[in-house]
Amino acid sequence: VVRPLNYPPGTPGKGFWRLEVGGESLLFVQVMGRIFMDPLDDPFRALDRLLEEEKADYVLVEVHAEATSEKMALAHYLDGRASAVLGTHTHVPTADARILPRGTAYVSDVGMVGAEGGLQGYDPAFLVAAFRLRLPPKGLRLAYAAGPARVSYVFLELEGARAKAIVHASFVEEALY
Repeated sequence: VVRPLNYPPGTPGKGFWRLEVGGESLLFVQVMGRIFMDPLDDPFRALDRLLEEEKADYVLVEVHAEATSEKMALAHYLDGRASAVLGTHTHVPTADARILPRGTAYVSDVGMVGAEGGLQGYDPAFLVAAFRLRLPPKGLRLAYAAGPARVSYVFLELEGARAKAIVHASFVEEALY
């Protein structure tokens, strides 16, 4: 389990994970955006510090952020230093998978794994009431949505620390719950 790299100093856990296999290394990093989110440390500076200290053959960065523009800015900032920058948070897969000029793969949102008929995987009643009332409604239980599960993901083809291809994929499977 990796927590955001740009959590404040003193937060338990690590914001990255290293995997070594067959003489090659992969650095997985997770950062959170700051637009429309709880205030955090600067993800740009946090990534700069980490990439100066930790060297790896491949670098995958997951950006959990609300604003697509912030995710794109981070991807362009890391272009050529990260193998891929993959956005998450909105739970809606985007159709903008691409390879940036210096070889970094990018997509604004990979999507989600969860019930197809829900709201971000949850029973819609709670979230609809929360939006209507502008607060979490008391007495309503946050429950998982039922029904077929959507599984969204990307395939990356990497060569020499750079992306050769990024392909978004998704399928629906009968729910297990």
